[in-house]
Amino acid sequence: MGEPSPDQNKLPELKLDAKQAQGFITFFKTLPKDSRAVRFFDRRDYYTAHGENATFIARTYYHTLTALRQLGSGPDGISSVSISKNMFETIARDILLERADRTLELYEGSGSNWRLSKTGTPGNIGSFEDVLFANNDMQDSPVIISVSLNYHDNQCTVGLSYIDMTKRILGLAEFLDDSQFTNVEVVLVALGCKECLLPLESGKSTATRTLHDALTRCAVLLTERKKTEFRSRDLVQDLGRLVRGSIEPVRDLLSEFEHALGALGALLSYTDLLADESSYGNYVLQKYNLDSYMRLDSAAMRALNVLESKTDANKNFSLFGLMNRTCTAGMGKRLLNRWLKQPLLDVDEINCRLDLVQAFVEDPMLCQDLRQHLKRISDIERLIHSLERRKASLPPIVKLYQSSIRIPYIKDSLERHEGQFVQLIKRKYLDPIEYWTNDNHLNKFIALVESSVDLEQLENGEYMISPNYDEHLAELKNELNAVEHQIHCLHKKIASDLDLPLDKGLKLEKGQFGHVFRITKKEEQKVRRKLTTQFVVLETRKDGVKFTNSKLKKLGEEYQKLFHEYSEFQQELVNRVVETTATFSEVRGTSWFQIITGPNMGGKSTFIRQVGVNVLMAQVGCFIPCDRASISVRDCIFARVGAGDCQLRGVSTFMQEMLETASILKGASDRSLIIVDELGRGTSTYDGFGLAWAICEHLVEVTKAPTLFATHFHELTALAGGSVAHEPHKPIVGVANYHVSAHIDSTTRKLTMLYKVEEGACDQSFGIHVAEFANFPECVVKLAREKAAELEDFSPTAVISQDKKEEVGSKRKGILSSDDVAKGASRARRFLEEFSTLPLDQMDAKQALEHVGELRNDLQKDALRTICTRDCKHD
Repeated sequence: MGEPSPDQNKLPELKLDAKQAQGFITFFKTLPKDSRAVRFFDRRDYYTAHGENATFIARTYYHTLTALRQLGSGPDGISSVSISKNMFETIARDILLERADRTLELYEGSGSNWRLSKTGTPGNIGSFEDVLFANNDMQDSPVIISVSLNYHDNQCTVGLSYIDMTKRILGLAEFLDDSQFTNVEVVLVALGCKECLLPLESGKSTATRTLHDALTRCAVLLTERKKTEFRSRDLVQDLGRLVRGSIEPVRDLLSEFEHALGALGALLSYTDLLADESSYGNYVLQKYNLDSYMRLDSAAMRALNVLESKTDANKNFSLFGLMNRTCTAGMGKRLLNRWLKQPLLDVDEINCRLDLVQAFVEDPMLCQDLRQHLKRISDIERLIHSLERRKASLPPIVKLYQSSIRIPYIKDSLERHEGQFVQLIKRKYLDPIEYWTNDNHLNKFIALVESSVDLEQLENGEYMISPNYDEHLAELKNELNAVEHQIHCLHKKIASDLDLPLDKGLKLEKGQFGHVFRITKKEEQKVRRKLTTQFVVLETRKDGVKFTNSKLKKLGEEYQKLFHEYSEFQQELVNRVVETTATFSEVRGTSWFQIITGPNMGGKSTFIRQVGVNVLMAQVGCFIPCDRASISVRDCIFARVGAGDCQLRGVSTFMQEMLETASILKGASDRSLIIVDELGRGTSTYDGFGLAWAICEHLVEVTKAPTLFATHFHELTALAGGSVAHEPHKPIVGVANYHVSAHIDSTTRKLTMLYKVEEGACDQSFGIHVAEFANFPECVVKLAREKAAELEDFSPTAVISQDKKEEVGSKRKGILSSDDVAKGASRARRFLEEFSTLPLDQMDAKQALEHVGELRNDLQKDALRTICTRDCKHD
C-alpha cells in the first residue's frame, strides 16, 4: 500500500529546535489514549505522526522502520515520522475508504499549542473530502448505522437507524432477527455501511460478539457509545430542524417505531448534525423496508465477486469492475455500486431498466453522443453538498455552470432517438430535463454565472468576478489598469534611457520586492555608472541584478494597495455569489416571497386571501376560477389577517398579532403557504416596522415558504434586491414587489380603484384619497392634506439610503439608513426570541399580558431612543 520505501520518496525533514520539540512532547503526552485514532500534525509544508502512530505508518505505508526518527532525547523522547502531502492523501484514503479499524485526526498549531481541527471516520468523511477526492472520484457514499438490540420472549427485535451524509438521508427500520443477525448483515450490505454505533457494554454477551463478527465480515468499523446516548428525547424537535418539509409527516413516521428511535437519537448525537446549520431543512427522513430489494449477505457478495477487492488481480475480476464503464465524475460509479448491492424486486421497475438498456444498445450513436457529453459533467452531488455547507468558492460554481450548459446537448441527443422506446425516454429523461432547464430554474443559475464570473479569464486558469458585475469593482479595475499602464510606460522609458532592448534586455518583474527591473550581469557592466547614480540596486545574483527607482517604487506601492483592495472586495462578491447560488431550489415562479402594497380598499386583502382559497380548493379536488393554474402541493396554510382586538378573550391586538406570528414562525416549513395582512399595526410605527422587517427576514432566510405579505409599511419594499440586515454581504433572494393599482385624475383628484395586481412597489400614498373616496367631510380632508405635507417621511428612492443624497420633497428625519434598519431589525429579532420563550401555556391571561406588556414597552423605549439619537445627529 502506498509508496514502498522512503528511498523512493524522500521524507520531509523534521525541523524542530530543542525548545519546540520539548513543547510538542509535553502537549503530545496529554492526549487521551485511543488505539483506533491515527493522529497527524500539520507542519504546513508536511505532516508528522508520533508514538505508536509513527510505527504503524512506517510499517504499513513505508514498509520499513528506518523511516522513524527520534524526537527529543532520553526517556521523554518519542518516535516520529514525517509525511509528504502526497503521502498524507494516500494514507487518508486508505484509512477512511479502505480500512475498517482506524479513525483519522488532524491537529494544527505549533510548539505546545495545538488544537484538533478535523476528525474523520469511515462513516463520516466530510471533513476530509477535499483531501480524499482532490485527484480521485468518490466511488461510494459512506453510510453510518446505529443499532439497538431488544430481547423479549426469546426474540430479538433490532431497532436500526442510518444516515447518508452525502445524499442527506436519514432512515429508520425495525425487524426481528435470528441469532446470527442475518437481517442486520443484509442491511449492512444493501446500504454499503462503513461504521456502526452500538451501546457500550461492560461485558460482551454471546449475541454481542456474534454481531461484532457480522460487522467484521462486512468491513464495518464498530464505534461504541454510552447507553445514555440511545434515547429519543427531543427527537421530534431535532428532526423538525433537519428534515425538509412539515413536522407532521415526521411525527407520523416516528409513531411507527419504538426501538429505532433511540438508535436515531444516538446517531444525531454522534454526527453532531444540529451544530451544522447548513444541515437544517436539507435532510429526508424515510422508512427502510427489508423487502424492497433482493437479500444479499457478505458471503454471497464475496462468492459472486460483486464488488471490487484490494486483492483483485485486475479491474475485470469483479462484476463492478467489469460493468463499470461509467463516464461521469463519481456519480455513475456510486449509482452502479448502489444498484449492484440493491437488486430490484418490482417486475415493472426491472422491465423499465431493461427497456432503457435496450434503447441504448440499439442506438449506438445515441450512446456515443451521450458518453461524450457526460464526460464533461462534474460530480454535481459533491459540488452541491459543498455549496450547501457554504464552503464553496468560484471553481465549484464554474464547474456546476460548465455541467449545466452541457444539458441542452444531452437533451438534443435524446430527442434524436427514434426507437420503440421514445415515450419511455421522454418520460424518464426529457420531461424532467425540460422542467429543470427553464427560465425559472437552471437557466437562472446559468445567467447568474455568466453575469458575475469573468469567463474569459478561465482560459488562463484564473477564477475571477467579472468587473462589470459591480460598479465599485469596475472602478477599482480601471484604476489598476491605469497604474499598470504607467508602469509599462516607465518600463519603456527606462529601457530607452539605458539603451537596452525591452523585455529581452530590461525585464519587468513582480516578486519579493514588488515591481522591479532586472538585467543580466553582462548587461549590468554596460550600464553600471547609470545604475549606481540613478537607481537603487536591490539584489545581485547569478541570474542578474534587480533594481528600482523612486518612480517605480511609488507606482508599485500604489498598485499593491489597489490590488489588495480589489482582491478583498472581489472576495466579498465571491461570498455573495456563493450565497446566491446556494439558494437555488424549486419554487412556483421568479419569486416566492411577494410584498403587496397599495391603497386601502384597493384589493390587497382580497388578492392574497383568494390565493389561499384557490390552493385549498385545488387540494380538495375542485376546479378553481381561472383559465389554467400550476399549483404545488402545500402541507399547511398559515394566515395572519386583520387587526381587530379579541376583547372577549382578553387578548389585545398586539398580543393576538404576536401569538399568530409565533405560530407561523414555529410551525411553517418550506412546503407551507403563508398569508400575512397588515402585520405590525398593533403597536407604534417604528417598532411595528422593526417587527415586520425581522419577521419578513426570518420567513425569507429561514422558513423559505411561499408567502404573500400585504403591508402598509412601504419601507419593506426595500427587501427586494437588498441584503440581510445583520449580514450586509448576504443578498436577499426570492423577494418581489407587487402593488394593487389605482388611478388619480390629474384635474379632479378623484381616485379610481383599478383592482389589478401589477409588478413593482406602490409609488405613492393613497390614504387621503381613500378618505375622500369614502366621503369624509371636506374640512377633515383639507386638514389631513396640510398635516401630510408637514409629516411626509417616505420617499421611494430613499427608503434605505446608501449615500448621503436626499430626495427633494422628503424630510431628512424620515429617511431610514441601512444602519437604522439593521439595528431595528436586530432589536425586533431579539423581541421575537424573548416572546417565543415565554411559557404562555403555563400563564393565565393577566400574567401573559403583563409579561408581553413589559417586552413591548422595552421595545418601544429602544425605538424612541434610536429615533432621538438619529434626529440629534441630523440636526
